[in-house]
Amino acid sequence: MSPTGFIWVGSFSFVVVWIILAICLSIYTSKQTKDKSLACEYVTMSITLSFLGIFCMWLMWICVYLHQLYPLIYPTVKFIAD
Repeated sequence: MSPTGFIWVGSFSFVVVWIILAICLSIYTSKQTKDKSLACEYVTMSITLSFLGIFCMWLMWICVYLHQLYPLIYPTVKFIAD
């Protein structure tokens, strides 16, 4: 698989994790909310914050992956003459 293929697979896995997390948090917040008039706002907030958290994790992952794929600084070998 090409390096860009791994980027797509990794990005897709982050989307899947976000969808699962958003569904679980939406169910949890709707059940835990005592004031049902605020339940919709809390669910929207939990979906937004879960997206923001997953996006930050994806951004960190993609930066680390691309920096390892195309390094900016190459190691230099120094020979010591005896």
